[in-house]
Amino acid sequence: DAANRTKNFYAAWFSAGAAAEAAGDAATAERHYRAALATRPDYGPAMANLAMLLVKANRGADARRLVDDGLKRFPDRSGPHLAAATLAWQAKDLATVEREAVLAVRYDERSTAAMLLMGKVFRAQKRLDTARFALENALGVEPGNALVHLELGHVFVDLGDDKKALVSYEKAARLRPTLAEAQENYGVLLLRQ
Repeated sequence: DAANRTKNFYAAWFSAGAAAEAAGDAATAERHYRAALATRPDYGPAMANLAMLLVKANRGADARRLVDDGLKRFPDRSGPHLAAATLAWQAKDLATVEREAVLAVRYDERSTAAMLLMGKVFRAQKRLDTARFALENALGVEPGNALVHLELGHVFVDLGDDKKALVSYEKAARLRPTLAEAQENYGVLLLRQ
């Protein structure tokens, strides 16, 4: 409704797409993500979510074409690089994730999603202090991001600091009560304590 009332409200189309996707309506989610991209063709969250939706629907070639077209049209904008990093994360291509996420942050230093991906890559590479730094920077931009708190909790566990991990998991669980991974990790650490 909000997207239909205002001509250029791309974020509303994105949110409607995310809600449709969460409800299991992939066709409506795709339509809404495409509407967001029709309004703002370089909008990274919509491009990334649409690419992942296409991959889940066994339309990987369409996802790759979407991201490649975005990179070709907008090489100096954050959004297509975020989408490329997201697609690479799904393919477990850590080198590409790191390269594209760094570019996404270079073009938009407030890209929390790109910083989260960087934190995940650094954690996978066992560069835990670097992962912590990236994730803490992301929280400086968006302190209420449950996914960043969750990933930071994982980093603290890997660093052997269960007390800080407990705080991160608790924040993630409180910020997004439906985030099962946060609830589970928080509960496990509470039992350990």
